[in-house]
Amino acid sequence: MDADTIIRLTISEAAKLFGVNQQTVRRALSDGELTYVIVQGRYKINFESLLKWSQRRMTVHNKMNERGIGQYIEKWRIKNTLFSPNPKLVEKARAKRQAKKNPPPSAEPEAVQIQPAPEKIEPPPNASERPTDAGQWSTGQTSFL
Repeated sequence: MDADTIIRLTISEAAKLFGVNQQTVRRALSDGELTYVIVQGRYKINFESLLKWSQRRMTVHNKMNERGIGQYIEKWRIKNTLFSPNPKLVEKARAKRQAKKNPPPSAEPEAVQIQPAPEKIEPPPNASERPTDAGQWSTGQTSFL
């Protein structure tokens, strides 16, 4: 997912994710603590504003860790470091992707030499033509006169 992509959640999704009651989320909306848009009559709350709100409110932060998504963090943690991503390799792959997206501009275009076309190209002999002793081509037809 791109860093510029905006994630929006409904009130019920936000309440489940942060482990709070829907009324708590509605109260934060009415107090102007969360940014949102209305899509087809439903509130769509900006995920970034939800995170900032949960970090400012200690009770919401604690509920998120006890009843919300925070309760699963220990289960998701990678315990076997053999399979965890190496930070150096991750950074190397990220730099490679960036280089592919934005190649550095070249200083000078390469000089290309154009060779002139040959003046006349002789066609190759086909089955009915053959060279004569004098070095000229004949059609292979002989006359009996």
